[in-house]
Amino acid sequence: MNYNGKGVPKNLDESYHWLHEAAKFGNENARKALKSTRALRDITSNTMEHEIPEFDTDLIGRMPEEQLYWFASAVIAMVMADEHIDLHERSFLHSAIRIVRDKRKIQELEEYILRWQTPPIGAMDFSTKDRDHILESLLNIAAVDRNFDEREEKLLREIAGLMKVPEQQIENLIKLGHKRVEQFRANQLRAPNVRARL
Repeated sequence: MNYNGKGVPKNLDESYHWLHEAAKFGNENARKALKSTRALRDITSNTMEHEIPEFDTDLIGRMPEEQLYWFASAVIAMVMADEHIDLHERSFLHSAIRIVRDKRKIQELEEYILRWQTPPIGAMDFSTKDRDHILESLLNIAAVDRNFDEREEKLLREIAGLMKVPEQQIENLIKLGHKRVEQFRANQLRAPNVRARL
């Protein structure tokens, strides 16, 4: 009720408090919702009104509302795929919610995050150029935490399939994701302070 403003004024801090209390006493749903509420509270308290820093503004400007909602759902699904939301991924969640204009759709997306559920993603047609930009964005989200695990890979394959991406392009995308993570790890091992600790 506090989270959605149903029957009381909307108050994320109050919803956070009660979810924290329920989680403290072992409620698993409250524990999951607490993680989501923490991310959403950070999103709404630390942002400017028209700021959408994570995505190509030309791409966003070309998409009608239906495609924007689809893209936002895909972003949220990708962030939540590994069941962990880090600081960088919060920026993607914020940006995904900000690109949607319909308040009811925004609330739907927020509730998926709150319940730690993946929004449904169906088939959607995009131009080849937009499709490639979207896949690049989703790959960035999957690898931003310097990990590209099987859940993220599986979801990226599913989304690319829904976008009718050729199989060879999907395989190249998956290889690129793993290569980015390997390069990051190799760079970490070459760093002087890491060698000293080893």
